[in-house]
Amino acid sequence: MRLQSKFIYAKSEVDISAQPKTDFKVMLVMHGLGDSLEPYQIFTQEVNVTNLHYLLLNAPMEYFTGLAWFLPDPKNPEEAVKQSTQLVLNEINFLIEEGFKPEDILLCGFSQGGCMALNVAKAFGKKLGGIAALSPKTYPFMLEDFSNEFYKTPLFIAHGTSDSVIPFEQTKSFADYHAKSHSDFIWKEYFMDHEIDIDEIHDLRDWLNESL
Repeated sequence: MRLQSKFIYAKSEVDISAQPKTDFKVMLVMHGLGDSLEPYQIFTQEVNVTNLHYLLLNAPMEYFTGLAWFLPDPKNPEEAVKQSTQLVLNEINFLIEEGFKPEDILLCGFSQGGCMALNVAKAFGKKLGGIAALSPKTYPFMLEDFSNEFYKTPLFIAHGTSDSVIPFEQTKSFADYHAKSHSDFIWKEYFMDHEIDIDEIHDLRDWLNESL
């Protein structure tokens, strides 16, 4: 099963099968709970990194007027994320079949999408081009069983100090735990609620330019 998606090449949509795979990197972008890929087209324009292209993904579950990667407050979080994790892994495998190397593939997600980015990297088990988790939802099971390759993958985690949806300290504790073992780790905090701030986008752009 393939997720509904939209591929953005630079500032226009193209058929990735017609593009050389050695000339650019691609970032899979995952939205938050109750949202969809559509608003993230603007996000890609704001990030605007040369030779970085984007595969925007829709979550598979309907949730009110939007979509969800998993239902909120699951009794068994690890089990809840498994299905969507496998679907995103399918997208990575599709890109690899198309000629991309794992180190040319990045993961980015906001809120639930940030949780997915981290869990997909954990399940994939190989070094990727980078992981950006923006105000991610985290769970205790996400503290263990990451591969050594995860700790070699550039990692950017950011969170708002006034987040009213996902507690700042929850994500900060998660970040502090992994920062002890990670060789290429950036933590950023912003005076904001549960949102993506323009300063955050600028910092993300700088990190991507340094990492790519």
